Amino acid sequence: MGLYDYKDYSDSEAVERLALAKGLAISASVPSIAEGSTEPGSALPAGWRNVSATELGLDPAMVDSQGFIKFMSPLTGWAETGPQLKVLAQTDESGQITGLAVCFAGTNSMLDVLDYLQMNADALVPSMVPVLEAVRALALANGLDGQDVTITGYSLGGGMTNILSRHADTVVDGFFAESDYYGFASPVIHESDRILNVGFENDVVHRATGDSHSFWQAVAQADPSLSNPDRDFSTSTDNFVLFDDTYAAAEITLGVDSLLNPLAWLAHIEGASGDAIERAGASRFYHLMDQDSTVVVSGLGGDLREHVWVRDKAAPTSDHFGAAAFVIGSEAGDRLADGSANDWLEGLGGDDTIRVSSGLNVVDGGAGQDMLRLTGAPTDYTVYKLSDGSLAFASASGLTLASNIEDVEFAEGLPGLEAIRDYAIGSSGLEDSFWLLWGRKDLAFQSAVQGTDGADTLTGRAIFGHGGTDNITGTSNADLLHGGAGADRMRGGAGADRLYGGDDADRLVADSNGDRMNGGHGDDVFVFDTGIRATVHVEDFNAAAGDADLLYFLNGAAEAALASAYQRGDDTVITHGRLTIVLDGVDASSLGGDELLVA
Repeated sequence: MGLYDYKDYSDSEAVERLALAKGLAISASVPSIAEGSTEPGSALPAGWRNVSATELGLDPAMVDSQGFIKFMSPLTGWAETGPQLKVLAQTDESGQITGLAVCFAGTNSMLDVLDYLQMNADALVPSMVPVLEAVRALALANGLDGQDVTITGYSLGGGMTNILSRHADTVVDGFFAESDYYGFASPVIHESDRILNVGFENDVVHRATGDSHSFWQAVAQADPSLSNPDRDFSTSTDNFVLFDDTYAAAEITLGVDSLLNPLAWLAHIEGASGDAIERAGASRFYHLMDQDSTVVVSGLGGDLREHVWVRDKAAPTSDHFGAAAFVIGSEAGDRLADGSANDWLEGLGGDDTIRVSSGLNVVDGGAGQDMLRLTGAPTDYTVYKLSDGSLAFASASGLTLASNIEDVEFAEGLPGLEAIRDYAIGSSGLEDSFWLLWGRKDLAFQSAVQGTDGADTLTGRAIFGHGGTDNITGTSNADLLHGGAGADRMRGGAGADRLYGGDDADRLVADSNGDRMNGGHGDDVFVFDTGIRATVHVEDFNAAAGDADLLYFLNGAAEAALASAYQRGDDTVITHGRLTIVLDGVDASSLGGDELLVA
């Protein structure tokens, strides 16, 4: 699993290959110095060089004045700055070619706009064939096959990449069918596991014409303002947000997602020039992401960075507001904020302020002097110092696990009018920094049972399992249980307990009235005995992209329980006997048979 999950590559391989493909796509979109030069106008990734038309056996006339190999457009013919590409070669220390790349150029003149009219209809494919035949010949001459070729491009180039992917089984006798295809900020999307498309949800070009087979069909799907339809595809990142200055003002900027709004193009430009795609791939939380996870990456300018909270927000391009999200900062000082669901927040460099309020939150401040801001009064929280050096903050509204945090503050009151209380992190607790104003009100670290990275059996009122497959049991009191990494089995016992599964696929058992269960990341199983008299809450049932949680009913009560489900506000309520289950934030119509309810 991972945001850039592709083929059978491991997480690290997938991230590395995507970063390489982006580097090739961007650098190859820049004009070369001259035909035959081995030096591009922009630095290529290490170990890569240009392949000239002469080396490919092509007519030098196919090279335009910018150093691109051109191919004919049915609309504009062989005109300069029409359809262009570069062929690049990866070489070893001896100069032997070990890999090849076909990189389609992005839009670099108004002439290219005309080719958008025919791209969805695949009219450009036959024109690609002479160059592709030459690439095949060069590959075979060097002992390579189609699997050793990368096809990539940004924007218009990403669209060309998708079109070639669509026809790869037949073009040049299917030689490129097993090549790696990476489209960046592509308007066209080919629905196939042959290709991975990466772009920002708030990029007006990414997915703009989707899988339509004609330009005008795509236009008909947009509204009169030519807004970008926020649709989901199986081969593209659909909830990846660059939180830039335009996105920050989305509530007040009309037509923020329209092709007609010049400001809306900033995310498209920054996708090529910035490092947000790389930051997401390097995230500590990358292995928890799914291709359709909500991932919000800071892209604010200096003027707004100190004042605006980077977060999952309601915006014209968003259909995921309120879902579990990953929020990633920058190397500058950012302000990051959680939402109402489970969130993972990472500050990276700079002096960050990270605000959390509810749900299960995992925070990593990164480098710098970072501040964790908790919503509410200090007395609302119980604080634990864990064996791995992180801190845990438990309250009635959620649990936050924080590492690489240097200071803590509490914000009590209405947003914008909060009273801020600052605390330093001491060896035995949080130390009130302004105690002279009201008397010392330190918060001592509380004791907890803690596991190891192995398989532990743990019992107590406050438990943190850490790693491994743990068996965790509470007491007759109100307990706080957190499984950590690993597939854990948890039950609270008597009392109104809070069960947090953490990472991986956990099994959480409801035992008594007032239990609240939160599986965290992974495919979790929530277990219920319909013989008990209780009202219990499941806080995150299938709340994150890729989750496949299950409700497990003992005593063969699944069908009756499903039949009882009804909508109450934003929640689904299930009643059976004396048991009431509340699925927080779940649409009752989304539940169905054995897929979600098992006996």
